[in-house]
Amino acid sequence: GAWSKGDKSLVGFKPAAFTSRGYVFVSVNYRLTTSKIKFPVHAYDVAKAVGWVWRNGPLYGADPKTLFLMGHSAGCHLAAVVADDPAYLAAEGLGPRAVKGVIDLDTAVYDLSLLAARNGGTLPSPYVETFGNDPADWVRASPVSHVRAGRGIAPQLVAYSGSPVNPLIGYDFRREQAVLYASALRGAGVKTRLLAAPFKTHAEINREFGIVGDPVTEACFAFLAGILKDLV
Repeated sequence: GAWSKGDKSLVGFKPAAFTSRGYVFVSVNYRLTTSKIKFPVHAYDVAKAVGWVWRNGPLYGADPKTLFLMGHSAGCHLAAVVADDPAYLAAEGLGPRAVKGVIDLDTAVYDLSLLAARNGGTLPSPYVETFGNDPADWVRASPVSHVRAGRGIAPQLVAYSGSPVNPLIGYDFRREQAVLYASALRGAGVKTRLLAAPFKTHAEINREFGIVGDPVTEACFAFLAGILKDLV
């Protein structure tokens, strides 16, 4: 929802997909972009939700020691930046290792500075509303800027769709961003899987998650299972 619309009730097939496999599924909201709400408010809200789950999860049968993040599009960006930049979880008294894995579903803003460079030096209008025009703010908001070796960043599955090339930008920006981000993670020693889904649009990779037999869904659960196996 471009950080400006959407609701935690719009989860499609995800709750059944997770709970049928023994996971506790939690969908969260964050304050949406307005004239007064800008980044990083959204990321602090997501971190606050993580803190709530960490403290209250056992009441619902959840083990906070096996906590994963997942997001699509704007939510993907927020999941990644909360996992990579320790400032957000630190505000909740948690460190990066509180998150054991991240599923990143298709965003164009792992690196906002690159997105701006590809757009003639400025962000496309939907992004300006949330991130502004200051290049320093773009760096702060970019997950890739916070990837460091030894930081305890959780393993990540980075999936990208085969959405048509954006006519305003003129290149496959989601693929480029995903490849760049996965490379940065691997370079920092973070266990990473890059998952191409050229057979899906940006909307479909999210909307179809949880459908029985969906290849992206199956790949994501295999990724999570591998992490859980390593934690035993």
